[in-house]
Amino acid sequence: MQSRQIQTFGLIGTSVLILFIVIFLGKDFHKLYQYYMNDIALSGMGDEQIVMESHAVENLKNILNEEGSRMLAGYDKEKSVQNKADETEKIIPAAVKTDKKTVLPTSVKSTVQKNPPKAVSEAVQKTVSERTPASVTKKLRYLLGGTPFFHNGLQLTDANTAVLDQVAAQLQKLPYSYKLEVEGHTEKGAGKYFSQKMAEETAAYLKKKLPSVKIKSIGYGSLYPVSDNIQDLANRRIEIIVRRSNI
Repeated sequence: MQSRQIQTFGLIGTSVLILFIVIFLGKDFHKLYQYYMNDIALSGMGDEQIVMESHAVENLKNILNEEGSRMLAGYDKEKSVQNKADETEKIIPAAVKTDKKTVLPTSVKSTVQKNPPKAVSEAVQKTVSERTPASVTKKLRYLLGGTPFFHNGLQLTDANTAVLDQVAAQLQKLPYSYKLEVEGHTEKGAGKYFSQKMAEETAAYLKKKLPSVKIKSIGYGSLYPVSDNIQDLANRRIEIIVRRSNI
């Protein structure tokens, strides 16, 4: 009785083994089985069934290959994204943190210098606008208007030369080529000749300070007063006009 049970279990185990080999080995099952199990007949397994099992195994292989390809594609994509992130970190490294402040690497500093903040750009634009010929002329008019010119004759006083020295210092800072027009203005009654001599005296002094600058002098007499009273002595003055020059 016990030996029969053993034979029964052996037969079941053999059947399971045969089924396993058929499913996973397919068309190679017949040769393998003949090699190891010569004493068991294969009359129940026809060629048609073997072909069907072979197709099942082939389909399983295709599914596994497709799944493996999708996994590799996903890995390659993730790796590409990571490589791009690494390249970005090499180009613009992270700021180096210290206890007191954050120090930017040299590459980041150069980037900031090429693209300054808005506040810095506005400050630079303001500085440039203050150096335009019109802005400089306005400053010089204010500077010259603080001291009387030629109120006691056709000689420059020490106070006048001190102001003209300041004018020359301002003009020497200009970053572009320029030329000057020195204008003489008087009150009504002084005459145009007087205003011309005022302009010439002033231009001659500036020429000593700015020898490479072209300076033109012109007298307008009482043509352009600054006071409602055209006979007011306040109309006697010197004005200097700054103009750009390509020479």
